[in-house]
Amino acid sequence: MENENEFENIWARYGLKDTPYNAKALSLIGTLDISQVFFGRKNELKLLGDRIFSDNSTRTAIVGEVGTGKTTFVNYLRWKLCRQKSLKETRFLTTINEIKIREDWTFNKFLRETLFEIYDSSKIFKWEEEGIKLKVLEIIRDNLDIFKKKTLEISEKEGLKFKSDSDEIKPEISTELLQSWLYKLCEEIRGYNKRLILHYNNLENLSPEKLTSLLMSIKEIIQIENTHWLFVGPTEILSIIENTPQVHSVFNQHQILESLSEKEVLHILELRCKFLSGEDTKYIKPYDEKIVSELYKKLNGNIRFIFKLLEDTTSYLCHKYSSPCIVNIEQINIIQEKAKEEILAKLTDNQKSIIITIMDNGEMVVGELADKLNMKQQNLSKEIQKLKKKALITEKMNPEDRRSKIINLSEKTYLSFIFSKK
Repeated sequence: MENENEFENIWARYGLKDTPYNAKALSLIGTLDISQVFFGRKNELKLLGDRIFSDNSTRTAIVGEVGTGKTTFVNYLRWKLCRQKSLKETRFLTTINEIKIREDWTFNKFLRETLFEIYDSSKIFKWEEEGIKLKVLEIIRDNLDIFKKKTLEISEKEGLKFKSDSDEIKPEISTELLQSWLYKLCEEIRGYNKRLILHYNNLENLSPEKLTSLLMSIKEIIQIENTHWLFVGPTEILSIIENTPQVHSVFNQHQILESLSEKEVLHILELRCKFLSGEDTKYIKPYDEKIVSELYKKLNGNIRFIFKLLEDTTSYLCHKYSSPCIVNIEQINIIQEKAKEEILAKLTDNQKSIIITIMDNGEMVVGELADKLNMKQQNLSKEIQKLKKKALITEKMNPEDRRSKIINLSEKTYLSFIFSKK
C-alpha cells in the first residue's frame, strides 16, 4: 500500500492550503469562503438586491456567456440576503445549493426537487432549532423515499445499481399534491415573517420547446407571495421568455452579466491567495499578472477558462519540477497542445473530421456538416452523440428549421479553446 506521506499538496509550496484556481462556482458553504473572496458587480448586486427587498415576489432571469460567473454572483447575493446575518435577524430563507435543471424535467420534477432541496437545506441550516418549524417539511420527511427517487433515476441513467430503503418504490406523488405542499410551505414561511429565495441553474439543459413548456407550467406558482425566483442561464433563454407573452409578462427586468474586468479578475486571484494562505502568512503568487492579462485577452475574459488553464499548467509543472513554478504562455501552449493530442488520440477518424470541420467553419447545421464530410446523416448522428458524451460538442434546435439541429464545439469545457485557430 502506498505511504500517504509520499504524496504532496503542491499548493503548499506557495504557502497555500489549496488551489486558488478553483473554476467551480462559489457556493454558500465551501472551501473558498464566498464572503471573503467574492469581488465586483456592485451595480448588479445593488439593482437585484433592491428589487428583492422592495417587492414581495420577483422572477428574474440572470444571463450571460459561459464563464462570466453567473452562479457565483447569484450565490453571493443569496449569502448577503440570507446568511450574512443570523436566521433571527434576516428576513430571507434560501436553499444551501442552487437547484440544477436537468433535460428530463417536467412540472412534477420541478416541484419535487424544489421541495426536497428546501427540506434538505432546512436540516443543514437548522431552521427548526432556530425556531422555524414548518409542518410541510414533516410531510416531506414522511415521503422521503419518493423524493429520493431522483437519486434512483440518476443512478439508472448512469448505468449504476441503486437500492432504496425499501424494495418497493411508491407511486409518483401527483403534481396537484406537490403544488399544494409548496403553496402551504410558502404560507408557513410567511407566518414567520420570512421570504423564500430559490435559485435555478442550467436552463440551457432544456430544449427551447421543453423550456417554454416548463415556464408555462410554472408561471402561476412562481407568483406566490413573498417568494423570489432566480433563473440562471445563457443569453439565448431571453428570446424564449420574451417570445412567450404569458411568461414574459410575469418576469421582472432581466439581469445581463458582462465579463468581469481584467483588474477584477486579478483582484479575485489576490483575495483567494490571501484567504488560502491564512492570517499573517507569507505566500508566493503562483501566477504572473502579465500572463493572466494575456489569458484574459485571449479567452475574452472567461474567468472559468482562465483559471482552468492556470491550474492545469501549474499542476503539470509542479509534478515535473520540485520547486514552485510560475507559468508562462509558452508552457500553457505546450500543455494545451498535449491535451489536444490526448483528446484526438481517443477519437475515431470520423470524429476527428467532425471536430476539425466545425473548428474551420464554426457552428453548422447537421445536413451541411454531413455534406462537407460526405457522410450519411444517420451515421453522422451516431458520431455526434458519442462526441456529446465526451463533452466536446453541443447540438441545439435550428431556429430557422425546427426539424434540423445546429452543431458546435462545446463551451462547457475550456478545451474548446484548444481547437481555435488562434
